[in-house]
Amino acid sequence: MQDIVLIGITLQKILQNFRQESTFKKVASYFEAFPLLSVTRSDFVTAAKLRRQATAKGLSLSTPNCQIAAVALNHHCHLLTTDKDFSNIAKWLPLQLI
Repeated sequence: MQDIVLIGITLQKILQNFRQESTFKKVASYFEAFPLLSVTRSDFVTAAKLRRQATAKGLSLSTPNCQIAAVALNHHCHLLTTDKDFSNIAKWLPLQLI
């Protein structure tokens, strides 16, 4: 069995979409069960490299998505997502998607 972890930007991206305060609080409380993985300098450097490589390939990736992908790559994590940015990244980097 593998652990489920989050990084701060992922938690923020999820929570910021809830308009009702009661829903926001409920979902935030559910996510308290999952530890936050620390983002390191190396992760930010990898994210910058990833963004530069994507741009060279004609792809437009958001900075937060580059950070998320970089952390997943550097820490050998599987990434649960439906965002097509990550599918595009997985075509040219060993990003493991669920």
